[in-house]
Amino acid sequence: MRQEVLCLKGVTRMQKAGVHLQDINLRLFKGELVALLGPNGVGKTSLLKIICGMTPYDAGEILFHGKTAQEGNACKIMYFPGNGGYIDSLDEVENIFLKKHQRFLIHKKREKAVLHLMEQEYGITVADKRSGHYDIGDRKLIRLFSILREKPEICLIDEPLAYLNIKQKETFCSIIERALKMGISILVSAHDLDFAISYASRSYILYDNRIVRCVNHENENLWEIYHKMMDNLSNQPESRGGIICGKEILSVQKLGGKKTIKQFNFSLYRGECVGITGGEDLQRKLLMELLAGIEEKTSGEICCKGKSIKKHSLYEMRRRGIVYLPNTEDALIDHMKVSDYVVLNSMKRVSYLGCVNEKLVTYVAKYYINQVLGKAYDSEIEYLNRPIEKLSFGARKIIRLAQGLCQDPEILLIDSPTSGLDMKIKQNVRSIFCELKASGKTILINPTDDDDLTLCDRYIGI
Repeated sequence: MRQEVLCLKGVTRMQKAGVHLQDINLRLFKGELVALLGPNGVGKTSLLKIICGMTPYDAGEILFHGKTAQEGNACKIMYFPGNGGYIDSLDEVENIFLKKHQRFLIHKKREKAVLHLMEQEYGITVADKRSGHYDIGDRKLIRLFSILREKPEICLIDEPLAYLNIKQKETFCSIIERALKMGISILVSAHDLDFAISYASRSYILYDNRIVRCVNHENENLWEIYHKMMDNLSNQPESRGGIICGKEILSVQKLGGKKTIKQFNFSLYRGECVGITGGEDLQRKLLMELLAGIEEKTSGEICCKGKSIKKHSLYEMRRRGIVYLPNTEDALIDHMKVSDYVVLNSMKRVSYLGCVNEKLVTYVAKYYINQVLGKAYDSEIEYLNRPIEKLSFGARKIIRLAQGLCQDPEILLIDSPTSGLDMKIKQNVRSIFCELKASGKTILINPTDDDDLTLCDRYIGI
């Protein structure tokens, strides 16, 4: 008989604007993976935080081994956020072995044994460097390894495949498989149906702040059921924007930087979406940082609209209409309000004679968020005034894209444009890209999944 480790009965959470989660009923058994699916903003991340005690709830009960927390239980729960839960001020080794406040009580022999295991079994090499020097995907893998090393009974994972390239996804899934064999129960919030089908035994579909369906993968087709249920959200006609004139807008010759291992040569044209392929994920990101003026240029030439850019800097590239949207949490300012962040790099649009018009800030931010969402936004002022740190991973991605659109770029550089977004918003992103191309804008992306690849008109190899 299967052992039930977690049971939610009628869990409800209220907010000022109304019900956030309503009558949530969920079960999780020992050694199984269960997926939470649904559009962005339905409360998947909030539900994970409620289970691990980070967020309070107003009604219902949560049982661990049939007992409430007040009655006493020995259930060990660990939460893995969408960004990996990494502490940038610590190095890789410190993050792996960080447990409460005992980072200085690490047994050296045990430390070396665990690091050797990571390298031998998963190909993850750890060095004594600050986390900012590492690819965010590797940082997530290392952090997941450290969490599962503590052998929790329940592991809550938010957006497991976000920020990961293809190789990292394979490694991540290998670690998950081992965790399940160890008897660890895993509850994930995800948008990747293929991942849910491959690893989950059941999936709970959330919509309109409640669970609308529990799908048993043994005898039900998740893909078919989910698409039918979300058909009213994702069934939008697909428009295709054409190339306005096809004139060259950007070209690079023998472009190199301090961290790049090769030189880049390619051209971009008006009205197209181009994907970067080949090389390591880090090199593709470094190329975007070079074009955005973040990474220092050490060789080569960048020409925009036929004119060479002599002064290579972030300010100069933005002045020329080149906007970069990285796929990292570093691009966000957690304490800043949503509305302020959206207009952060477009202050001229919301100010006059140096004075910021707060009403205009709200209006502009709402307009561009609505563009990404593709529908009327109901939360109004309350959402716009919320700090970014209170948002889910998917909502943060939406806000970042809205900020990029607000800057009205000539060339938009995006890392992993659709990763972590639900089907509806992915479709909206596709429509936005078509509109941008139709107006003569150029888009360069670093694709990390199949949905990203479908956005591209052509590819450049590095």
